[in-house]
Amino acid sequence: MNEANRFRTFSSSYYGRPGVEHALLTLQDEHGLEVNLVLLCLFAASEGYPAFGEEAFGTFGRIAGRWSHEAVEPLRRARRGLKTMLPDEAAAALREKVKALELDAEFAMQDALEAALRAQGAPGSDAAGARGTALHNLQAYLADKGMALGATREGLFHLLLDAAFGAR
Repeated sequence: MNEANRFRTFSSSYYGRPGVEHALLTLQDEHGLEVNLVLLCLFAASEGYPAFGEEAFGTFGRIAGRWSHEAVEPLRRARRGLKTMLPDEAAAALREKVKALELDAEFAMQDALEAALRAQGAPGSDAAGARGTALHNLQAYLADKGMALGATREGLFHLLLDAAFGAR
């Protein structure tokens, strides 16, 4: 497999698994988490990268924040606005074009995040500990945002972990 775009491939495959889309959108819309950073936590662990240290989310957060603020969120607002503003066929076609651009922006963010991940070092081979590493990464992301785990987020995280690494 081409070394570039592995994160994109992982995310596209993973997103369609049962319960994943709902869990990710709930974490985004109700808990303020960036979907691509949640996915990065899982992807990095699945690839055998070591657990993220404190500095990792400074780097990843800056990349995701800029992409999100400058490209993804404006496109998402436009897409959602078109859904309610213009219910005719022309609006539906325009909404699909904006949706495709939003997805392209998400993929570009993933490519930038993957490049930053690779710049931090090569993956190891601790596939057996991938679930634990992913959970550590998710908890580190919450800590970076000043958020506690809480029962709701914990349940969503375990659903995502089960989808990525199999049931506990």
